[in-house]
Amino acid sequence: ASELGMLSVYYTYIFTSLEFTLLRLDDVADQRVNILGFSVFNRTHPFFQEFVLSLNRSWQENCDHAPFAGTPLSS
Repeated sequence: ASELGMLSVYYTYIFTSLEFTLLRLDDVADQRVNILGFSVFNRTHPFFQEFVLSLNRSWQENCDHAPFAGTPLSS
């Protein structure tokens, strides 16, 4: 975007990410670019850590799905 001159107040970017809060946007923050972003995970949910551990276990088992036994994060 910088090489194309697309870092100014005239541009708006929308980011969706599993962990938007972890993105490093320091370089574009000084350019007065409009950035809107959100994460699909609720990191403050009581079962979030257990959910992440379940995902990690699934990944370690050759990506076989191991169902999450806790309460859904949306509740």
